[in-house]
Amino acid sequence: MPLLLLLPLLVLAIVALWAVLLPISLIQRYRFGRKRRRVLGWANSVNAWLVLVSLAAFFTSAWMATRWLPQALSMAAIGLAVGIVLGLLNLAISRREVEAGHFYVTPNALLVLALTLLVAGRILLGLWQLYEHGFQWHPIQREEAWFLRPDSLFALGGLLLGHYAAWCWGLRTMLRRSLPRRGE
Repeated sequence: MPLLLLLPLLVLAIVALWAVLLPISLIQRYRFGRKRRRVLGWANSVNAWLVLVSLAAFFTSAWMATRWLPQALSMAAIGLAVGIVLGLLNLAISRREVEAGHFYVTPNALLVLALTLLVAGRILLGLWQLYEHGFQWHPIQREEAWFLRPDSLFALGGLLLGHYAAWCWGLRTMLRRSLPRRGE
């Protein structure tokens, strides 16, 4: 019996730990995201191909969600298109260097900050919506802006995946052009 009383405390402790660590993880994500880093060809190629697998899984889930959220697939596609544009923009304005036969890249700090704030804002918006709508017996029926609807999560997911896909494939192309191949 006392063990059952500890279960709600354990859940509360996990939620509290998440609330404390989430801001720290977002700050660390920003700090790491704007640093100069060496691009390893094999790791970037693996990431580029795996992001295609992620995109397939993402669009499959968006397609399945259209049963409940009719705009999920279109929001995912719009988010992907905007993300690809942002990824290409980030590649264009990032600093690239070749040093001692190694390729280094420094992403644009302002764009990294914007993406981090976008994720943080969407998390805060979700918590606000949980507070506003979660404790009512009947959901509020009113016209909402597109970013307040649940299918806007697919737009954000598409944006982030599109940015990363454009970033990985663009780096892969730049790496192949800038560094001589082994054996040449």
